[in-house]
Amino acid sequence: MVSFFASRPRKQPQETARSLPPDMRQLILEGHIRDFHPQLGHFGGIIGGPPCQAFSRFKYLVEYNGYQTAPNLIPEFEWCVKEAQPAWFIMENVLDAPLPVVLGYQVQSQLLNNRKHGGGTQSRTRRISFGTRDGRRLLVPETPEPQE
Repeated sequence: MVSFFASRPRKQPQETARSLPPDMRQLILEGHIRDFHPQLGHFGGIIGGPPCQAFSRFKYLVEYNGYQTAPNLIPEFEWCVKEAQPAWFIMENVLDAPLPVVLGYQVQSQLLNNRKHGGGTQSRTRRISFGTRDGRRLLVPETPEPQE
């Protein structure tokens, strides 16, 4: 069984649910992330990417121009992992983002650039944090850069 959890502040949960294949419409949370209390063992893994604005190198430019950046939402991701207690999790974020800290999980990170990991013309480095309870590692091999 595939379960899906969506917490999207800019879309109504019903819109998110309608855009999913029928077999992925198992669990949609409406409301605040702190209302997320899944049954233990329901999720084998969690994949997420909390907004990166708190750690972006462009944060100061955005604030200089009078805009407010999103707060650090990594604690909300950590909350989801703590509540669900999956076997593993992956968190994607910007280079300067801290690693998630969840009691009982060993976390390792790898910096990935989409030009070297999967191809593409844009060069964008992201931090991928992989956490497991048993210390397994996830290493993504590099691929040749595309020829321009």
